[in-house]
Order: sequence, then structure tokens, then C-alpha cells
Amino acid sequence: MEFPNPAEGIDEIYVVTDGTVTLRMEPPRPEIRDEAQADLAREAERIQAEDEAKRKRKELIESMNTRPFWHYCEVCGRKEFTTAGDAYDSGWDYPPQIGHFGLLSPRTCGNCSIVDTLFMKINAPGRVPIVVQSELTPAELITWRRIKAEPESLLVEEAGQGDEKG
Repeated sequence: MEFPNPAEGIDEIYVVTDGTVTLRMEPPRPEIRDEAQADLAREAERIQAEDEAKRKRKELIESMNTRPFWHYCEVCGRKEFTTAGDAYDSGWDYPPQIGHFGLLSPRTCGNCSIVDTLFMKINAPGRVPIVVQSELTPAELITWRRIKAEPESLLVEEAGQGDEKG
């Protein structure tokens, strides 16, 4: 037996047994069909909105290869508004050239080592590599929150972060 989908407009099912036709469903209720169609329309809108958000995010991430954005050294506090290519050429360890936006990895300028980064603290020998926010210093918490919100967080300057170089 095939079960009806009210959104398709099927509102009655009959069964033929030994030549006798029997209605096997409640009388039609158009409100059920209307509700199902409305649910499907809302779901289609939600999926379309999600797809659009994914497309915009992908475009933003791709644009980060050519547009200038804020680079913050988590070790010395230096900040620079520059493109990814220029930052890479200057020695910065920063996405998208090194690592990925939104994933924990070192964020350093060309003069600092990754040894003092949040990445190294979290990945220290003997530790489970999980960020526990209550164990972070205020500076590490700022870094962690910025990384989680990348790349959008790099498009707006943070107040009180080192000295401006760009």
C-alpha cells in the first residue's frame, strides 16, 4: 500500500478486496494538505536561506585571499591591516596562507615564535587538545573568541590590540 503525501493533494485512498471498493481513509480534510504545503514551503525557504548563507560565506573566505584584513599577533600584540599575501611575505602565520579560518592554529607576526601561542598551550604534551575557556588568560580568551569568529572578526579592528602597523 502506498501512503499519501497530503502536500500532493491526495485526500482519499480506496482498497479493493474481492471486488468490493472500500474507503480506507478519513474523509478529506483540506486543512491537513494546506498545513503540509505550508510546512514544505517553509522548509524550502529555510534550505534556500542556508544555501545562500553558505554561498556568501564561501565568497567571503575566497575574498580573504585578496582583500586586506586585520592580522593580530597573539604573542607581541602587533596588529597590521594587510592582505594575506603581503602578510605571508612579511612572515605572518595566518590564514588563509597558513591554517584555516576558525580553526585553532598560531596567529603570529614574522618576528614572534609560535612557542608562546594558544595553539601550543592547548597542544602541550600530556594535555588533551581541548580549549577550556575557564583556563584561558584574558588575552588568550580574546584570541580564542577572535579565531572562532573568523574571518568576520578580522574585518573590524579590535580596540586595545597592540600598535597599528598598517
